[in-house]
Amino acid sequence: LTIDRFEDHGLAVLETDTGASVVVPRTHIPPEAREGDVLLELNGGPVDGPVRYAVDFEATARRKQEAGAFRALLPEAPEGDLE
Repeated sequence: LTIDRFEDHGLAVLETDTGASVVVPRTHIPPEAREGDVLLELNGGPVDGPVRYAVDFEATARRKQEAGAFRALLPEAPEGDLE
């Protein structure tokens, strides 16, 4: 899961690998988490209580590096904007 965005009323929108959105309470996300971070599911279900998440810092760094490498391959317009 990746944090897509934080919304009003204490909600976080997460995106799955298939592109589906999952909305969870912000309180289930660590306070240091930021948009774009990859999350690991810690627990959940009727026995364990609500699902909680931890930031996967290694996976987040990998994704940011991959995105930067991809962005560097995109052509730029004369003004510097991506085409």
